[in-house]
Amino acid sequence: MTYILGISCYYHDSSAALLKDGKIIAAAQEERFTRKKHDTSFPINSIKYCLKSEGIKINKVKYIGFYEKPFLKFERVLSQHLSEFPKSFKTFISSLPSWINEKLRVVNSIKKKLNYKGDILFVEHHLAHAASSFLVSGFKESAILTVDGVGEWTTTAYGYGNGNEINLMKEIKFPHSLGLLYSTITAYLGFSVNNSEYKVMGLAAYGLTNKEKNVYYKKLKKIIDVKEDGSFKLDMDYFVYHFKDRMPSEKLCDLLGGSIREGGTKITERHKDIAAALQLILEEILIKILNHVHNITKSENIVLSGGVALNSVANGKILKNTDFKSIWIQPDAGDGGTSIGVASYIYHNILGKKRNFKLKNAYLGPEYSEEKIKSFLDKNNIEYTYVKNNKNLIEKVAKLIYEDKVIGWFQGRMEWGPRALGNRSILSNPCNPKIQEILNLKVKHREKFRPFAPVICEEDALDYFECDEPIPEPTDYMLMVYPIKKDKRKLIPGVTHVDGSGRLQTIRKEQNGMYYDLIKEFGKLSSVPILINTSFNIRGEPIVCSPYDAYKCVMGTEIDYLVMGNFLIKRNDNLKHKWDSEVNPKTKDKKIFLNLILLTFSILIFFILLEGGLRLFLPQALSPEFYPTNDRGTFAEYDSLLGWKLKPNVEGRFFSDEFNILVKNNNQGLRMSKDISLEKDKFRIAFLGDSFIWGFGVNDEYRITNVLESKLDNVEILNFGVSGYGTDQYYLQLDSVLEFNPDMVIIGFYANDLEDAGKNSRYSYSKPLFVLEDNELELTNVPVPERENLGQVEYSTILKINLFLEHNSHSYVLFKPFILQVYKLTPLYKEDTSLETYEISIIKKEYSDTYEKYIELNEKIYCEISDELKDIPLVLVNIPDKVHVLDNLLDIRLRELNLERNDVDVEKVSILLDDIGFNCSVDVIDLYPSFRDFEDKEGLYFKHDLHLNEKGNEFAVEIILNNLRKDYNVENGK
Repeated sequence: MTYILGISCYYHDSSAALLKDGKIIAAAQEERFTRKKHDTSFPINSIKYCLKSEGIKINKVKYIGFYEKPFLKFERVLSQHLSEFPKSFKTFISSLPSWINEKLRVVNSIKKKLNYKGDILFVEHHLAHAASSFLVSGFKESAILTVDGVGEWTTTAYGYGNGNEINLMKEIKFPHSLGLLYSTITAYLGFSVNNSEYKVMGLAAYGLTNKEKNVYYKKLKKIIDVKEDGSFKLDMDYFVYHFKDRMPSEKLCDLLGGSIREGGTKITERHKDIAAALQLILEEILIKILNHVHNITKSENIVLSGGVALNSVANGKILKNTDFKSIWIQPDAGDGGTSIGVASYIYHNILGKKRNFKLKNAYLGPEYSEEKIKSFLDKNNIEYTYVKNNKNLIEKVAKLIYEDKVIGWFQGRMEWGPRALGNRSILSNPCNPKIQEILNLKVKHREKFRPFAPVICEEDALDYFECDEPIPEPTDYMLMVYPIKKDKRKLIPGVTHVDGSGRLQTIRKEQNGMYYDLIKEFGKLSSVPILINTSFNIRGEPIVCSPYDAYKCVMGTEIDYLVMGNFLIKRNDNLKHKWDSEVNPKTKDKKIFLNLILLTFSILIFFILLEGGLRLFLPQALSPEFYPTNDRGTFAEYDSLLGWKLKPNVEGRFFSDEFNILVKNNNQGLRMSKDISLEKDKFRIAFLGDSFIWGFGVNDEYRITNVLESKLDNVEILNFGVSGYGTDQYYLQLDSVLEFNPDMVIIGFYANDLEDAGKNSRYSYSKPLFVLEDNELELTNVPVPERENLGQVEYSTILKINLFLEHNSHSYVLFKPFILQVYKLTPLYKEDTSLETYEISIIKKEYSDTYEKYIELNEKIYCEISDELKDIPLVLVNIPDKVHVLDNLLDIRLRELNLERNDVDVEKVSILLDDIGFNCSVDVIDLYPSFRDFEDKEGLYFKHDLHLNEKGNEFAVEIILNNLRKDYNVENGK
């Protein structure tokens, strides 16, 4: 005798299933015991039930199977987050504790929680899905299709099963996923993911199903590349689920013409049409895949599994639109069903045991004897009537339903899967045109557009429904939607959806005798052998499992009667106040403190490992733009004359939300891809400047110097740009610049040069300090002290911590942008907007005496530079400040400083630079007017930064080039 236990958990819909010699003898979802819908936790209660139902201990179980391979899945998770870093950081960090504490410790969890000493086997996710349907279908051979959100890597797979063997021939891999596409639109329409996809399926019937008229069908088709064989690729520019813990992207929202619908707000015709478009696309792709699978396998049989196989509308169209003759879908086609799949795969495939079992019904869960039901009722002083004879009970209940009473029906073993199938059901009269309104008002409190399902005895189904013939077995599990015959629709308005369809359940007497007889008895009274069958639960809760759950649900709603076994309970005969608010004490989570400790410990371990890994494998790849005094793992190093300079032979990445670029310094400490010979064979231009010239946020080919060089023949441009440099440092660079024998020097002038040259700049930047004494330029405080040794500055505690971490932690440098955003949301953060910054100081109409000194100092330095260059032409290029170019930003900054527009003159920089050019006899190229007049000027800058982007650099070069050609004839090395 061989027992095998299958387990599925840690994603959604945890479950357990027990096989005995290949036969499924027990299976249940964990949510039914914990009362937490879609519970993801280890299914300890489900396992206990399975073992108890057979009367065995865990040591009798030969193998335990787990429904996927966690380390293979974690490989995918790491890969997707690394490829999207740093955008994926927040999602990855939030998911890490569950991986460390649960998902990567499955073996330890099973052994510890169950005290299990046997073998634990792992089966790939989609193989478990395939096995869950094929191996219990009764088909000797069959084509197989599995479709869901994602397993380890696979999202869709098809193949062929024969005997014990399953061969998955082809797969589609993450991030391309029909399941995640459906979930994304589900979220967009305001419903919860992994919980409410069926609502979108129901809503689709209200939308335009004509592909030519449905504009959203056409829009969605543009972002899905579908081949004739059904293989598909999503345009991932429209999706963010591969790096964010959310679904619809802004781009997808724009495509669909509006923002995400807020839950509870009105559902418009647009929403209905989007749902319809999605359903049309899903059906179209599935049919293409299935036709291709049929052509390959030549099988007349098809089995489906995976969460998408719960789409009963699509399922009902398969046999009519493909050449398959028979279809089978197991009751729990989603992830919960994989516990059956992994157990069956181990028994039949790994152990090689012959198949001798076919799943004939879904009643695999707990059942409660009459003694237990009576004990519960008596213990709680509940009034009831005991009807000894089943026939009398059925007649009485059928009459109550005929009188439009709503019945809670609790019988036998609980159903396996997400559907109530006649043992944990709410039953009512489908002939009453107001019954949907009654059910929603009394019990379900759900959206009006959602249909209620009909149940009918199998032999009567063809009289009322346009079913496939013979009627497919998945109708036993409410997995097929069929049109209701037109002449019957008016007889059963309670189950007729807006499109004239019904999600059909059929029942045979050998499956569930009492349920079958009740339907027949109602048919005698009403001449319609159909009941409404909806799940025995209220919105947001799992289907009831125990007598406690059933009675609590009845007393918390307006269900008229509860039938448990042969006990008939009338709601109005019993007190309900204590049951309205009572909470099952077992559901209280007493582990909050422990979970916080585990979370803290997990994050600490993660950062220790990350820090070690970065130092070992990527000592410079995660460097910031520059840190003057941090010579470990950065692009710059301390210099006693300049404050800092670029470090030779450094290569690494520089990134933010908007860019991720490679930075490489050559052997001479210039950001250039090659070393520069002192001897020249081309006309040579030395280009000095700050981060704009250095190449902030752009790859080498888009740096201003490279773009300019690419447009000139036989001209070589050297990039002397260094982030943070100002006028004083350009002067001090001259000796180094002149070593390369330039034929021309260009300096990129930016508004912060005036600020940098000021006396206080040293405190912020470790910069050299120039002063004017009797109109003579004097350099003081050489060597420049290192940043942390500046005693004149009193740093705040937070700034001290920041500086320490900047200089000592690779991880901090990596995560600093995110940490800064979080810090800005705390009460500790106080942004002083009263201080004038350079972009405002420089354009004020009235300067302070100090600022006049700054301007005088700058002019003096540029005159000195011009004098030292002698016959080498010097050109100053005015790089326009983003605040000066974009009026909306200027207005915001002025409001922060309580200034008006008439307090400033945005052309002041141009005027100042013209004065410097005139007084120092140097040429000036002013980019400002062209930038101000450019139509899409916002598009010239990074969205969240003041620097020029690739487009901005190219536009700047165009203006510079026109001036150089006009004034200097710089072409062909002249």
